[in-house]
Amino acid sequence: MDGQVISVYDPIVHKKVGEDDRDSDPPWVLCQRPCIRGGELAAALLELHYDDASGIDSAPLQMKANNGIFIIDDFGRQQMPPRELLNRWIVPLDRRVDYLSLRYGLKFEIPFEVLVVFATNTRHEDREPVASEEDLARAAQLYFATEEGRSARDLFPPGRPEFHF
Repeated sequence: MDGQVISVYDPIVHKKVGEDDRDSDPPWVLCQRPCIRGGELAAALLELHYDDASGIDSAPLQMKANNGIFIIDDFGRQQMPPRELLNRWIVPLDRRVDYLSLRYGLKFEIPFEVLVVFATNTRHEDREPVASEEDLARAAQLYFATEEGRSARDLFPPGRPEFHF
């Protein structure tokens, strides 16, 4: 983007499919759909991170999760307040695009093709009220997994590669 390299591939998040193909384009790697899960979400993890030493930006978590699953476990208990997270993602979930900024302010659009799962064991009436929650659920057809005693790991079969933040 604008001459700036953004690294999306992360060997911790992405599992390569097959062997390296000598005929393929070296910057591109065929991977399984990623599954990113965690409960320690901070706002900085949703923005580009510039590395001064390499001069390369590292993609935010939602960009690394593109075409895969992003599970926000223990929704409401992250470093990032629920209202801030929902406000940050209302447009991407509704329009399927996200907007990022390079360190010098240039904004650009990326696809947001991510299945986002908000998992919590907090009862709805015990959660902090978030006005945009209903709008977000309508726009993105979200379902909050709230069954007592279950966590996000119960929603998906074992053996799927996951990255935890």
